[in-house]
Amino acid sequence: MKSTAPVSQSLLSKILLFSVLFATILTVVIGFSAFFLVRQVISLDVRDTLTAIAIVKENSLNRWVDEQRRNIVLLASLPDVREQAGALSAPAVSASQAQQAAENLQTYFRTVISTTSDYQEILLVNAEGKVVASSFGENLGKDQSGEEYFHRGLTQTWVTQFYTSSLLGTTTITISTPVFDSGGKRAGVLATHLNLNEIDRLIRERTGLGESGEVYLVDANHKPVTIDPLAAENGVYLSSQGIDAALRGESASGAYPNDRGIAVIGAYRWVEEHNVALLVEIGEKEALRATQTLSQWIMLAGLGVILVSNLLLVLFARRAIAPVISLTEIATQITAGNLQIRAPITSQDEIGKLAVAFNTMTTQLQKSLSRLEDLNNQLEARVEERTLALQKSNSELEAFSYSVSHDLRAPLRAIRNYAHMSLEKLSQELDAESLRWLRHIHHSALSMSEMVDGLLAFSRMGRQSMRPRRVLAEEAQEMVQKVIAEHSAEKNAPAPEIQVGNLHGCYADPILLQQVFTNLLTNAIKFSRKTTPAQVEVGSLETPQGSAYFVRDNGVGFDMQYAEKLFKVFQRLHSQEEFEGTGVGLAIIQRIVQRHRGEIWFHAEPGKGATFYFTIPLQEGDEI
Repeated sequence: MKSTAPVSQSLLSKILLFSVLFATILTVVIGFSAFFLVRQVISLDVRDTLTAIAIVKENSLNRWVDEQRRNIVLLASLPDVREQAGALSAPAVSASQAQQAAENLQTYFRTVISTTSDYQEILLVNAEGKVVASSFGENLGKDQSGEEYFHRGLTQTWVTQFYTSSLLGTTTITISTPVFDSGGKRAGVLATHLNLNEIDRLIRERTGLGESGEVYLVDANHKPVTIDPLAAENGVYLSSQGIDAALRGESASGAYPNDRGIAVIGAYRWVEEHNVALLVEIGEKEALRATQTLSQWIMLAGLGVILVSNLLLVLFARRAIAPVISLTEIATQITAGNLQIRAPITSQDEIGKLAVAFNTMTTQLQKSLSRLEDLNNQLEARVEERTLALQKSNSELEAFSYSVSHDLRAPLRAIRNYAHMSLEKLSQELDAESLRWLRHIHHSALSMSEMVDGLLAFSRMGRQSMRPRRVLAEEAQEMVQKVIAEHSAEKNAPAPEIQVGNLHGCYADPILLQQVFTNLLTNAIKFSRKTTPAQVEVGSLETPQGSAYFVRDNGVGFDMQYAEKLFKVFQRLHSQEEFEGTGVGLAIIQRIVQRHRGEIWFHAEPGKGATFYFTIPLQEGDEI
């Protein structure tokens, strides 16, 4: 009789060899994939954290400088300061009176400095550029007529960028503002050199940056901006990938060697207001320290999994190979859906036990099928629970958006109102330059309020529920005519020639579709108002993408090389002075069209107008 043992042994060896290799390779691949994925996630989290810290630092610096600007303006408006400054600038003042006024101001300035650590020096410069009063007596009489802060301060409140003061010999920021005597005549310039110790404290505070983290400023000449004489000594030149990118005006984050060649993860920003680069960095080794521990655990876990899985595979293969072969036919029938079949139990050995397990599995499968309906019911209950939780989350997000909008509107409204009141009450007292700045403040606050409203509308657009229905061609015509009527009702609004062609019906949310027509028509009317005659056309046509609506104008148009900016929030291709707007309208249009699973595209030429196309491909029965 021919033996089958060698054949069985060969099959078992092949199964075992394949199983061991498969388990080993799979474990190694999963381990390395998990390691690199977690490392990437940690790195991105660190970069986000550093970016947030950089933004907070920049905002803290700007707020602090703005606070000092307000303080120096307040100081210049105090009656005592104006009186003494007027005494120093009066043509008939005696030497003793001038000396007494200078001493009074010097005493007052020193008192102010003694109560705060924000200033290094407070000084008064007369109209000829001479220091006539200072908290540093040794600076009296020094000529400041060549300094920019003096010339700027004669007509406005001016904040310099970081520079080296000729009086102090150290890096500082100088704030200057005009001083007027009691009669309203310009008496000179009041200036203060800010204390970089406070800036160092604001910038270099290391909360959340671990042991190797640091925050620092670098000026346009690659010099460190600091009060520390050792760090600011001559010859120091800082350069790294982050520093160089920030000095080019970029704001981003990444991993790179710092100026000392140490591998770091950093976030860098260009602070335009002060002409410096702000960098927040932490050593890459410290930032990714968790990945080292993770790699050790993955190696140990991988080895354990490989050993245990291979051992289990060997045991399982030895026990399972014969029963699996003998029960192939039964398994095939069960796979085909015959759950009534049972494996015969012919012995009490491994084959018999496998048969019992097989029968038990079949019985359990029958029970599982009977429980399937219960599980489906439970699943529906969970879906309903998750839906309620999602609705709650959306409500909370809506409340947060409202809170942010409200909190932003309040200070903007205050700025706008104070600027308006100042224009009404001081229009006869201020010079033309001051009035121009006040009008600019009022206009900027108004523009920012509109941007806040636009951003809130853009945010809500993504969460607004859609209620699509069949929109007939007549309804689409009415939507367009409504926009035209609203425009015609505006006072002094130009009246372009608007041609409305045949419009197809569609399956869409009518409110959102109205918003698309409103935004596109408003843009077309606005950007064609300087064209004579102004012409706007609305219609629909067949395109390779299907039936599409279009809005065409013969206005200013734009260069297609800047097309990628068009649908980004707050991106504009024309200045605010030429055409009003917030830069949010087209972004909202794109989001509405995309939510309808449609496409939007355009064609334009400078001076020849623009045409916008969009499709609404939704059909009744589509899941939103």
